[in-house]
Amino acid sequence: MGEDDAMDLVLRRGRKCLSAVLALLLLCFSHPAFAATLGEDPDVFRAFLQKRYDIVIYMGDEFGNRTIGDTELRIVPVKATPFLHLLHGNKRFAGSLINLDKAIAVYPLGFFSRFRPALQFWLADEVLVRGIRAGGCFIHTDEYRIIALSRLDSGEKVPHHEIWHAMEHYILELEADAFDRWELLNPEGFAYTGDYSVLQSDEARREPDDWFVSEYAKVNANEDRATVFDALMTEDNSWWNKRLHLREKAKFLLEKAEPYFGEINAAK
Repeated sequence: MGEDDAMDLVLRRGRKCLSAVLALLLLCFSHPAFAATLGEDPDVFRAFLQKRYDIVIYMGDEFGNRTIGDTELRIVPVKATPFLHLLHGNKRFAGSLINLDKAIAVYPLGFFSRFRPALQFWLADEVLVRGIRAGGCFIHTDEYRIIALSRLDSGEKVPHHEIWHAMEHYILELEADAFDRWELLNPEGFAYTGDYSVLQSDEARREPDDWFVSEYAKVNANEDRATVFDALMTEDNSWWNKRLHLREKAKFLLEKAEPYFGEINAAK
């Protein structure tokens, strides 16, 4: 074998090795468990999530303190001085991004592409709805379809809860009477309270019964459906097997949602 042939062989083997390494890296980063390590750099991780799920994500200072309708988004300095707050920057949202990834990873690929324009997630330090701190909210105007999430107050179920509100808004735009039969799934004579003042205190809630996920579900039909959906995406079969009326509500939601969003991977 001549010197040129030997060099050509080395180059071919090198290209094969490089291709194998790149393929392995792409496989790793396509999996949420590996992708979560990118959370150490929120801007890089954000770009990954936006590309993977076809969504838009804004963080804190990128939209600043803002009021949209009855929702107030607050930016709260991490430290006492503006300099330290600036130094910390988007890094304070690293945990929020990882939690968001865990939540939206359970939806089938292509699910979020149904929303046009793309669904936006705004990560604020605090979210206030009608002056009351909340884990998140869904905001829709002529310009925006936003799910706002609170860095300080958002829990495991909040993204699913707000995703349902976005789904319901989408469905109702196409099928105005989609949920007209919902009231038939409630106890005879039941009426929603319309009172948001009880929404945040777990201590004030009595144990929910078979018809409702929580006392908050009794505020109105929209919140009732959203609480059923967030339970559907987070609770296992042992929880659902004790709640036959709620299973009927969950079945109804899937019957209405899946024609528009495809099969939804509920928690098992």
